[in-house]
Amino acid sequence: MTNFVPSNSGLDWFTVQSAAQLPNVAAATIQTDDLFVGARAYVADAGLYICTDATANAAVWVNVASGGGSGAAGVGTVVFGTFGATLAAGQTDNGLDIGGNTDGGIRVARAGFITALITVASAAVTVANITVTVFKNGVATAVTSTYTFGVTTSATATGSVAVAAGDILTVKYTSGAIGNTPILTAQIEVTYS
Repeated sequence: MTNFVPSNSGLDWFTVQSAAQLPNVAAATIQTDDLFVGARAYVADAGLYICTDATANAAVWVNVASGGGSGAAGVGTVVFGTFGATLAAGQTDNGLDIGGNTDGGIRVARAGFITALITVASAAVTVANITVTVFKNGVATAVTSTYTFGVTTSATATGSVAVAAGDILTVKYTSGAIGNTPILTAQIEVTYS
C-alpha cells in the first residue's frame, strides 16, 4: 500500500476526477493504510464525499454535497468516528481519541443534524455508571448515552441537534468510581438534508 498525503497539507481534503479514483475503492490506484472513516474528498463535478468504510479495495464513500457549481446539497446520513479510549474512574468530560488526539474532533462539512451516538464498550462497567456525550464546539449536546454498571456493553442515543458547516464535534465521557477499565468506542451519526 502507498502512503496517501492530502493535497492541501494538514487536511484530509483532496480532489479526484471520478468516484472510481477515491482512495481504497475497488481497483483504485490509491490504496493506503492512512485512509480513515470520516475523511473528506472532493470529486470533480460530483461534489463532496465522506469515507464511511476505509477498508483497502473495499472502501465506501458517500456523496454529501453535489458540485458542478450548483451548490446543491446532497441528502444522506454519514457515520463519523471512530472515537475511542480506555475508560478511567472519576473522570468528568474526558475526551475520547480520534486519530490519537483527545483534543481532536470531526469538522462538519455542511449543515445537518446529529441524529445518533453509537457506543460500544469492550466489557460492562462495574461499580458505577458512565455517561457518554457528543459535544458541539466544546458545548455538551442532548445526545447522550448512559452505561449502567454491570449491564450495558453497547448503547445508541438518538437526537436531533442542528449542526452548521465548520462545527467541531467531539465525544466525551464522565465516570464514577468504576471498578474496571473497558475500552469504549463511539461514532457520531450526522444526517444531511
